[in-house]
Amino acid sequence: MTLQLQVEVISTEVVNPSSPTPQHLHRHYLPFLDQLSPQVNNSMVYFFDADDVANKFNINKVSDHIKKSLSQLLAHYYPLTGRLINKNLIVDCNDEGVPNIETRVSCHLSQVTDNPSPADVSNLLPFEMDEAVDTVLGVQVNFFDCGVIAIGVCISHNIADALSYFQFVKTWAAVTRGNAEPIRTHFQSCTLSPPKDVSGYNPDSLVIKDKIVCKRFVFEASAIESLKEKYCEKMTNVLKGHQKPPSRVERCQLSFGQGF
Repeated sequence: MTLQLQVEVISTEVVNPSSPTPQHLHRHYLPFLDQLSPQVNNSMVYFFDADDVANKFNINKVSDHIKKSLSQLLAHYYPLTGRLINKNLIVDCNDEGVPNIETRVSCHLSQVTDNPSPADVSNLLPFEMDEAVDTVLGVQVNFFDCGVIAIGVCISHNIADALSYFQFVKTWAAVTRGNAEPIRTHFQSCTLSPPKDVSGYNPDSLVIKDKIVCKRFVFEASAIESLKEKYCEKMTNVLKGHQKPPSRVERCQLSFGQGF
């Protein structure tokens, strides 16, 4: 039986950058490759165990700390505080801010992780993955009854590919922990892929709106290790000891390839 998450919104507000964006940076033009991207969101949910969350019983203090670190980071990632305009070809970096939703989830984390459902997990995100919004970034902080915090982050694929997405999240985590290292950003993609006239082209036509069936594959750790050992033994004989152990991604590919 699939669990239906009971998610209650307790607050909705906008987080603004800690300092205003300079006037000469108020227009961020998308490079040609991003002009071709449909309006979908890169989305992930990050779970933090109650034992790893400082002041886990003081929701307000945790909430304020998350919003403060996000505000500090947005001063450097200024395009994420703007809005998509001109048929999603330009980001108006107007410091309009980032939607920040906070919720209470009336269940234990194990009820989600033991039998995960994509439909349930999407309730922990601020936007649907294929939801067309002019907002570039959205955040949803979910407080579970068991003390776990799940932070859902959506960034428009028009402005951030997977690498850019993870770089932003990694930097945000560092700022939240109090890392004092300088933040380095680079928003000059247009110099590598200059914008072009794409009038008449509708990238959103590539997005399939029909319901898609999702399946989850679970591999026991012992089975993966066994496959890894067999692979290493075979490749060592072929390459005379110069083959490095396969990565986790390569191990999964081997599993699918062998019908494991």
